[in-house]
Amino acid sequence: MKTLVIIIIILIITLIIMPPTKNEVLFNYTITGCAETDNGMTTRALKEDVNASITITNDTINYYRGLNHQCCKKAEISYTVNDSIINIYESWSGEGCRCMCYSELKASIKGLKGDYTIKVHENLSNTLLITESVSIKNPT
Repeated sequence: MKTLVIIIIILIITLIIMPPTKNEVLFNYTITGCAETDNGMTTRALKEDVNASITITNDTINYYRGLNHQCCKKAEISYTVNDSIINIYESWSGEGCRCMCYSELKASIKGLKGDYTIKVHENLSNTLLITESVSIKNPT
């Protein structure tokens, strides 16, 4: 019995002094319009382009861009974090068709804390779309 109590006390002390686990980083993206698939021609109506933007909501980084592009191109979004640099990549693929259409690209990264420089890259024209410095605090 005495041994069991000692083991329980040791377990409780271990749980109290253990460092907290690292927060999980969650990444999500959505593509709407033609760029959902490489056969896309669903949103052929052209709209005004919306420049790439970064916003912070609580502890979530939000990326958005709306653009006209060649039909039959598929977009995907990925990211990397290296120290205080977050790179977001718009990767476009497909041959392209002889028409133009419109797509919206959205991504979110949740669970990071601290000061970061965010860089958004697009592979079609090998362009750096936006660079922005942000400070992400714990949500209240």
